[in-house]
Amino acid sequence: MALGDPAATDRALTALWARRLGSLPVERVKSIYDDDYGYDERLISIERPAQWSMELDHELRQALIPADSAYVTKELARLKIATVGRKMGDVDLEAWLEVAGEELERFPCDVVRAACRESVRREKWTPSVSELVARCEEMVRYRRLMFGACAAAGPALARI
Repeated sequence: MALGDPAATDRALTALWARRLGSLPVERVKSIYDDDYGYDERLISIERPAQWSMELDHELRQALIPADSAYVTKELARLKIATVGRKMGDVDLEAWLEVAGEELERFPCDVVRAACRESVRREKWTPSVSELVARCEEMVRYRRLMFGACAAAGPALARI
């Protein structure tokens, strides 16, 4: 289901949830205050559905498959070329790609791609590995919450 855009994948998963379970996911949010942006809401959980869907469970698992290392390395190399950073020798660059790659390989490929491409578009400087991980975590959060709610419903409940 990886559509190339994490937001599009999340919308498709939400639509599948609604189609298979008869309602949209029930989201629990918390109001937060950020000095830079003011008040906002943060999604903290998705309630467990009353029913379970094998198709939805399968699609959520597919949407969370980690990216392979070659794909992650390609996106990181593109990011490194397109942004400004401290001058690195070949050994330093290889080490950075390895460290960053190991951290990002646990995310789906559409999330890795979107985080790297967003960095290229918005930032002049190469982001730190922790900034990339935080960006990926935010992008995959909704999927993980949906999967956790669906998995909690489990096959023990009525199947659709």
